[in-house]
Amino acid sequence: MCVKCVSHALLVNFVHHMCISCVICVESTCYMCILCVTRVSCTLHVYLVHHMCISRMSNMSYYFNQHEYENLGIDYIGKFVVYGSDQTHSTYSKACKVAGIFPCKICAVPTSTESDFALSPIVLRIDADVAAGLVPLFLCATVGTTSTTTIDPLSQLGQLAKEFNIWLHVDAAYRGSACICLEFRQYLDGIERANLLSLSPHKWLLSYLECCCMWVKEPNMLIKALSMNLEYLRNKLFEYDSVFDYKDYYGVANLQSHIRSNVRMDKTFEGLVRSDSRFDVVVPRRFSLMCFRFNRTRNMNGGTPMGGIYMLRFAVGATFTEDRHVILAWKLIKESAKALLNKNVF
Repeated sequence: MCVKCVSHALLVNFVHHMCISCVICVESTCYMCILCVTRVSCTLHVYLVHHMCISRMSNMSYYFNQHEYENLGIDYIGKFVVYGSDQTHSTYSKACKVAGIFPCKICAVPTSTESDFALSPIVLRIDADVAAGLVPLFLCATVGTTSTTTIDPLSQLGQLAKEFNIWLHVDAAYRGSACICLEFRQYLDGIERANLLSLSPHKWLLSYLECCCMWVKEPNMLIKALSMNLEYLRNKLFEYDSVFDYKDYYGVANLQSHIRSNVRMDKTFEGLVRSDSRFDVVVPRRFSLMCFRFNRTRNMNGGTPMGGIYMLRFAVGATFTEDRHVILAWKLIKESAKALLNKNVF
C-alpha cells in the first residue's frame, strides 16, 4: 500500500501547479527531521519531487523567475556563472545546462581529500568573475557528497552567497537524512542561510525510489516559475491532498535505529581496515560510507577517483544488512588482495 500510494503521488506530469516540483505538502519524517534543526523550521516549506535532477532544474527556473532575468534577453544569459565543487553531483551541471547556463560558465572548484569546499579559490574566482563583468548566479553546496560523504562549510558559503547576492542551493540528498538523529545535526549548521535544501529520502530513509524533498523559503515563487493550470492534469488524488505518511509505518525510532545501525557497522568496517597495514583510509569516515585503498595500487580499474587517488567505497545502507555481512565482505576483500599480490599484479 505504501509503494502504491506514494507512486501515485510522485509519478506525475510536471506541468500542473499541483504536481510540478511542489507536488504536495506532506507530514513525513523527512519534514520532521528539518523541524528538528531549529532555525530553518519556520522559514522553509517542504515539497515532494520525483527526482533530484528535477529538483535542481526547477530550482534554477525558480531563481530566474524570482529575479525576472527572462526579461533581460538571451545574450544576458551568457554573463551568468554558477559554482559547485569538483565533487558536486553530476545533476548540478545537467540542471544548469537545461536552464540555459553556458557550459563554460559552470565552475567546478577543486577540492582535496580533506574535502571541504575550497573557500579561498571560490572567493578569488567570484571576484575575478565580477571584475570581468559576469554575474555570479548560483552556488551549490553539498552535505554528504556521493563519492566520499564529505561536507561543504554551509555557514561560510552562506555568508559568501549573501555578500554577492548568490542563490544558495544545499544538496543534502545522500546524508541529510541523518539529521533525524541528534548526533548528526551539526552537519547542517548554517542551513538557515540557504535559499533551498534538497534531500532524497529513498537514499537512507527507506522511502520510495527517487523520492526527493525540497525545502524552499518562498514556495509561491517556485509554483509561479513553472506552473501551468491545465484542467486535464487534475485528478482526485491531488484534489484530496492525501498521501501515505510513512513515518507512521516505520516509526521515527525505527528510522533513527536504522541510520545508527548503518553508521555503527561501517565504523566496525573502518576498524578492520585500519587494523590491516596493507590498506589506507583515503577520506575520514563520517557516516556509513568508508573510502579506502590498497596502499600498493597503481591506477587500478573500477575505483572512484578523489584528488587523483583511486579508491574503493564500502557503503552500509540496506535494510537487512547485519554485522556478519560486514565481516564476510572484509574477508572477501582481504582474500582478493592476497590473490592479486600472488599474481604480481602490483
